[in-house]
Amino acid sequence: MCSYNAYFYERNKKTMSSVILPKEEPFTTTFTINASIVSVLLSDDRMHKWLLNNFIQINTFHNRYFDYYDFNFRNCPYIDYQRIRKALLPDKEIISFIINAIENGLYICLVVNTKYIQAWNRTFDMAHELFIYGCDTEKKIFYISSNFKYGKYSNSTCSFLELENSIAMNAQENDYWDKWLKNNLVLISFDKSEKPKFYIDRVKNSIQDYLSGTQIKNWYVNQFLWSKEEIDNRAFGIDCYKALHGYIDRAVDNHDLDFGWRQSFHFMWEHKKIMLTRIKYMIDNEYLENFDIADEYEYVVNHAQMSLSLLLKYSICKDEKLLNRAEDMCRKVKAQEMDILQRLLHEL
Repeated sequence: MCSYNAYFYERNKKTMSSVILPKEEPFTTTFTINASIVSVLLSDDRMHKWLLNNFIQINTFHNRYFDYYDFNFRNCPYIDYQRIRKALLPDKEIISFIINAIENGLYICLVVNTKYIQAWNRTFDMAHELFIYGCDTEKKIFYISSNFKYGKYSNSTCSFLELENSIAMNAQENDYWDKWLKNNLVLISFDKSEKPKFYIDRVKNSIQDYLSGTQIKNWYVNQFLWSKEEIDNRAFGIDCYKALHGYIDRAVDNHDLDFGWRQSFHFMWEHKKIMLTRIKYMIDNEYLENFDIADEYEYVVNHAQMSLSLLLKYSICKDEKLLNRAEDMCRKVKAQEMDILQRLLHEL
């Protein structure tokens, strides 16, 4: 008898039920774990204003890999988590364990082999993080989220057997980039004990640090996870534009774009969209009186999207004129953003 059928039997014929934990559409979708945690936090309407204190400062590693510096679920005051080694749970018991965790209000994050989960539609082995937020013990499915087909973050389902196979056949996990997450199950819950607030001084300081390319201090930042060597090899804030120009320069030399370029340019576009949301929030809540700044920042968002679109076209037709246009667009985005944010700080 397979593990999940044994689990049903042990439930002594209780009414089969579907458990779907609260989760809303996130405003950040570049990375699975960030998107999933934000989607959980947004299940409480009060959290939107607190989240806007975050996602201001960014960083790159070795001038390539982008990430937010001021948001990490492992250092978030509203998130509790437990990490359990997969080796402590025999393969045939993991499904039952995950079902039990969900029924007790816990979300799950783990690394799986995407080849065995249909939502990814892959024919090759590849490790990636998966977020689980519900189950249906009658249909024998889990409700899941990740950056599935074409790297787009979305919700889907997988069968219990798919998940079991994706864990058992995960030959790629030892090479997975996140040493903290690999070979573990992470149980996540939403702690609502602290009242969320929007801190205008925090936002001002973060924007100043973004413009000066310095690390944010006194906030829930990523740095507690990094070694000194990692920090020394990171750029912050406005200096991250160098990484975008680097992708374009290497494409000129190699006649092709490096792996990761799409995620990097999408990330920068997303960063601008979140900043625009924050500006509109400050206007609506009377922190900022200049309505024109939101309209002006719309151009930053649009031009960031245009730079991504130009490179998408280049990836298909290899017309180097598109690289020149994308380079010019990146410079325009940086100049526009610096000008607008400096004026914004002056008015706050």
